[in-house]
Amino acid sequence: MRSIRAAVTLVIFAAACSTPHDGPLMETGHDCLACHDGNRARRWTAAGTFWRGANVTLTDSAGNSFTLRGNQVGNFYTAEPLVFPLTVSVDGRTMSDPVTYGGCNRCHGLAADGSAVGPLMSPGQDCLSCHDGATAKLWTVAGTWTPDAVVTVTDTTGKAVSLVGNQAGNFYTAEPLVFPLTAVVDGQRMPDPVTYGGCNKCHSSGSTPVGATGPLMLPGQDCMTCHGPGGEATAKFSAAGTFRPGATVRVSGNTMTANSVGNFYFYANTSPISFVSPQPASVNGESMEGGAPYGGCNKCHGGGRNL
Repeated sequence: MRSIRAAVTLVIFAAACSTPHDGPLMETGHDCLACHDGNRARRWTAAGTFWRGANVTLTDSAGNSFTLRGNQVGNFYTAEPLVFPLTVSVDGRTMSDPVTYGGCNRCHGLAADGSAVGPLMSPGQDCLSCHDGATAKLWTVAGTWTPDAVVTVTDTTGKAVSLVGNQAGNFYTAEPLVFPLTAVVDGQRMPDPVTYGGCNKCHSSGSTPVGATGPLMLPGQDCMTCHGPGGEATAKFSAAGTFRPGATVRVSGNTMTANSVGNFYFYANTSPISFVSPQPASVNGESMEGGAPYGGCNKCHGGGRNL
């Protein structure tokens, strides 16, 4: 009986030493190393979530190799010393690029079925904010439109690259490109050259559907931040903003009807407006008291839709 008790005690002690405090099933799909850094929780060198029973094989740059198996919720983890970068394969499928950080779910968010699938991650976000060659593999162009959308970019040397949106609408390339680019989506050409490859920095999924074309993008934001004289957009506006769809907006004698999301804009080259002094402005015939002192209407007027 004494030997049985000793064995049970040894098993319990070993389990306590080798698993996280809140258990091996905790926090699926999160970046485990955000806590398991040796300070807040026991240090893991590699950890994450894929699917239940997945075989995750790690080979470090010193040639050491071993396999971890996803538990009943898909979690796996190790404290084995590793020399980065790593080569990683899951169920025999090797990742295309070396891994420089051991917290797998920092990048590999979970899909609806609980599986971690890198190419489907973070639709609608500015991919290049991470894929800059330092935090993650460098993409020259990347973004989200609609599934199966054909995105063709042509650089200033005439090189053309066509990309197809995957099931989340994501597309990306590391092909060297000389900016600015001409971009075409499903045959619809963007009216102005593109000077940055992170498409969803502008084409946000926040308040409009992913895949909204330029005139429908970012309703309620200060358009002049990008489309003003010092902004990064090549299309320059003299005034722009969001009110209600169909609203008639007049600024300094220029008139436009707000589109389906309420956006309106006046091109600086065809409708120049000087705001050295406030300019007369009205919406649906109702004049703004004191005039407009600046062309980015939603810098002051919130979302604009209730105005």
